[in-house]
Amino acid sequence: MFGQMTEKKLTAVILGLNEPGLLLLEAASRVEHFHVAAVADKDAALARRTAEQYKCTAYDDYRQLVIQSQFDCLLVAAPLHSCDEHVKAATRLQDQGASAGAQAVGKGGQPFAGDGLIKSMDDFRSKFSLPDPGDDDLYGPIEQFIEGKEEFPVICSMRLGFLSALVSIGFQTYMEAIYLDPELIDAVTGAYVDWSAKAIRRLCDMGVDAIKTTDDFAFNTGPFMSPASFRQWVIPYHERAYREISVPWILHTDGEITGILQDLFTMGINGIHPIDPNCMDIRAFKRDYGDKVCILGNVNINTLSMGTPEETYAEARDLIRDLAPGYGYIVSSGNSVPNYAKPENVLALVRAIEEFGKY
Repeated sequence: MFGQMTEKKLTAVILGLNEPGLLLLEAASRVEHFHVAAVADKDAALARRTAEQYKCTAYDDYRQLVIQSQFDCLLVAAPLHSCDEHVKAATRLQDQGASAGAQAVGKGGQPFAGDGLIKSMDDFRSKFSLPDPGDDDLYGPIEQFIEGKEEFPVICSMRLGFLSALVSIGFQTYMEAIYLDPELIDAVTGAYVDWSAKAIRRLCDMGVDAIKTTDDFAFNTGPFMSPASFRQWVIPYHERAYREISVPWILHTDGEITGILQDLFTMGINGIHPIDPNCMDIRAFKRDYGDKVCILGNVNINTLSMGTPEETYAEARDLIRDLAPGYGYIVSSGNSVPNYAKPENVLALVRAIEEFGKY
């Protein structure tokens, strides 16, 4: 195969620096048709040492590597359950030769965005459009939930604007545009938050019991942007939408959010999910902030997908035992209940909640 290749080298990145990963890295570095551009491992010190040895970039967050690296080959040595669907989608995008705005389809038919389509104000004017937030058809399924909810609450999950803008523009272009093209950030983010504001007003009037927003703000190592940039490019835009929320508001974000936590509190959130179990201590969080916000979380999806029913049951039981005292806690998954979770583990989670999850 290599004998038919052009002189252009393939840019490779290595995800996971366990023994198989190091063997992959060594092999790739010896093949003249590969250029190793980056390595990633959750052990930050190991990633840095390895990157120095091979003269490439180090990451200690898998998502960060996938989002920020331009590569032809993603060599995965880490356990797939720890890499999340974003990594699987990234490989599909590369295999498909995805271009700006392309999508890959993940497990279960879930679409994942490739690079953004909106790279300039010309793109925004010619390509950007949203459905009419006053269209009754958008709200039909929600009306059905409200009518049939019985004793269950109806929680509407949506984004306010930041993450939609980030995906539409593309991570790298967005971060550059903060300094090089702020007009683009303002236009795209403003369009999303103004749409969300109208939708939220309608949803609250319809009778939903809570709004859950799902704009991720952080990697496992810290926020996507500095606190100062967060206060400039997220808080004032989101305010245009969240001031329309008249029911309890649950904010979801993965990642290590300590650096922007006080800013999140200033927005007036009532609940926060999930206190990412991969990088944060939910028990310390309850101790320090349990009087400020309701905490939801955080049975690890790795347990749900790779563990046993006994491990799942014990993890949920211990979370309830440690976090329920003093009120202000709702046990839940540490992200979602993905379609690759083991059914027997989900049932074990339910059983633990039924046995211990009552005040």
